[in-house]
Amino acid sequence: CGPHEIVDDPLKTIPCSFVGSMTHTIRQSLLSFVHNKPGILVQAFEWQETVSEQKADLFKKITQKSIFSLCPRGYGATSYRLYEAMQLGSIPVYVSDHHLLPWSDVLDWDKFAIVRKETQIDSLYDELINFNGTKALDMQKEAKRVWKEYFSIQGTCKQIIKKLQ
Repeated sequence: CGPHEIVDDPLKTIPCSFVGSMTHTIRQSLLSFVHNKPGILVQAFEWQETVSEQKADLFKKITQKSIFSLCPRGYGATSYRLYEAMQLGSIPVYVSDHHLLPWSDVLDWDKFAIVRKETQIDSLYDELINFNGTKALDMQKEAKRVWKEYFSIQGTCKQIIKKLQ
């Protein structure tokens, strides 16, 4: 997880994507459910300690072109993919059996992310494919704003200082 060059790409040509490794059974369940469904691009591979520059570039390019990015939990109850998706202008779709959402005391995550439990995987595809385009644009803008204000290095530091005061 590192800084990504942000390229505003309002032309999102991929409805929904996942690029990453299979580090939890929820990822396996979710990706099995969306496998070969129209509008979903999946590039899954085995986890490795380091991510090659080629895979990092693939992730960045696909995420920037995606309206939604599947961000199922990984080894932990959450995934740093949430914040990368927001930074790259994609709406994160967070699927976990136990949600851990930072700043949830001040942020309404429903304004910039889709947050679902594992039991809701079956209805997720139809929800994403039939999502309102105007609402999606608003959520993308809000995700980028929230990332900058709360999850960038500068934003996080400001929020921590604010909490300590």
